[in-house]
Amino acid sequence: MPVYMGDRELGKARVAVTNDYEAWINRRGVAQSSTTPTTSVRNEGLQTQIDALTQRIEIIRAQMRALEEKEQESILTIDGLRRQGKKNDHEIERLKDQCADANEQAIRTSKTTRTSSDSQLQEITAKTAHLEAESAKQVQTIKELSEGLLKARLDIRQEREANRRLTKSLSELRHKEKEGLAQYSQVLQEKDRAIEKLDELQALVVHQEAKIKEAKQYNEDMS
Repeated sequence: MPVYMGDRELGKARVAVTNDYEAWINRRGVAQSSTTPTTSVRNEGLQTQIDALTQRIEIIRAQMRALEEKEQESILTIDGLRRQGKKNDHEIERLKDQCADANEQAIRTSKTTRTSSDSQLQEITAKTAHLEAESAKQVQTIKELSEGLLKARLDIRQEREANRRLTKSLSELRHKEKEGLAQYSQVLQEKDRAIEKLDELQALVVHQEAKIKEAKQYNEDMS
C-alpha cells in the first residue's frame, strides 16, 4: 500500500510514488523517462521555434527561386551578347571589304580624269566624292561596331562575374536550407518527446488522483 502525505498548508494532497504506480504505468504501455516531464509551456516554446524555422525556410526558398531566375536571365544575356558580338564581327569584315572596294574604285576613277572631257570629269569627280564619303561613313560604322563589340565583351565578363556570384549565393542558400531543415527536424523530434513526457505527466496526475480518491474512500470507510 502506498504512503500518502497530506499538505494542509497548500490545501492539496501530495503523494509519494511507489511500486504500484510503476506497475500501473507499465500496464498502460507508457515509457518512463529519466528526466523531468516537460510542461505545456515548453511545448508552446517548441511550436514557436517550429513556426520561426518554417518561415525562415520559406524565405530561403523564395530567395533561391529569385536567384535561379536571375541566374537564368544572366545566362540568356551572355548568349545574346555572344550572338551580337559574332554579328558585329561579320558586319565589320563586310564593311572593311566594301571600304577596300570603294577605295580601289576611287583610285581608278581619279586615274581616268586625266583623259576625260569636262563633263566626264565633273561626273567622275562627283562619283569619287560620293565613294570617298561612303568609305568614310563605313569607316565610322566600323569604329562604332568595334566599340560596341568591345562593350559587349566587357558586358559578357561582367555577366559571367555576376553569374559566378549568383551561383555562390545560391549554393550558400541551399546549404542554409539544408541546415534549416535539419534543425526543423530536430525541433520536431524534441516536440514529440515533450508531448510524450507531457502525456506521461498527465497519466501520473490521473493515477495519483485515483489513488487520492481511493485513500479518501478508505479513510471514510474506516471512520
